[in-house]
Amino acid sequence: MEAELQRFTKSGEEINSAIVECRQIIKDMNEKILETEQIIQQSRKETLELMEDARHLMEWMDNNPGFAIVKVEGKLMAGTRICGRYCEETIKHSISGAVVKEDTATRSSRDNDAGAWRMYISRI
Repeated sequence: MEAELQRFTKSGEEINSAIVECRQIIKDMNEKILETEQIIQQSRKETLELMEDARHLMEWMDNNPGFAIVKVEGKLMAGTRICGRYCEETIKHSISGAVVKEDTATRSSRDNDAGAWRMYISRI
């Protein structure tokens, strides 16, 4: 009887030890979960900020079209048709090494009107 009591006492101590270990593991896991949630919240905030920046950039790009510049290091053959956002040009003579730029025909006009834009082709 005494041996059985010692065996049960020892089993009880092992169970208590296992429970203490489990509690510590649960505590550690909860801390890691909280850290992960904070990282997720920070990432979500940064993602929303980046999405807002991208939206603002798209709006800015729509309002400020910019000027396309293409550098041609090889040869542009006669008859090549270059199409820009606002105008197009057909090359009349072969050109080696050129810069193709789309710009407003008059600096005061910033309209998206086809007549206000011109394609400039110059040699490098």
